[in-house]
Amino acid sequence: MDREAWTIVWTIIGVGVALLGVLVPLNLYLVPSRTQALQDSLLLLITRVENRIDQLEQNRQGLEQRLQAAMEKMASGLEAQRQELRAIGERTARIEGALTGPWNARKGETTSAPRRAPQEA
Repeated sequence: MDREAWTIVWTIIGVGVALLGVLVPLNLYLVPSRTQALQDSLLLLITRVENRIDQLEQNRQGLEQRLQAAMEKMASGLEAQRQELRAIGERTARIEGALTGPWNARKGETTSAPRRAPQEA
């Protein structure tokens, strides 16, 4: 190799070393700030996810409470309807008893049923 070629090689090596001398410290300075920015972004994301989970849990609890209240209301309404049906059944039985008299299970008729005279032709 001639002198010009060696000059070019040493120039390229010198420029490379100079670039490394500038870029390595710059990179070492920027990496921690990038790492900190990533950590901050990650913490913000985690906080948002935790807040959303809390909100969803509150919504679920509210829904469960509303469903429980609705079920209790339906149960009390059903019990009131059962009581009304029992009362209606009792009144119906009293009315039937008053209309038909005591029931004779052997003959299949009421004991106080009026006897009809055979109709004459």
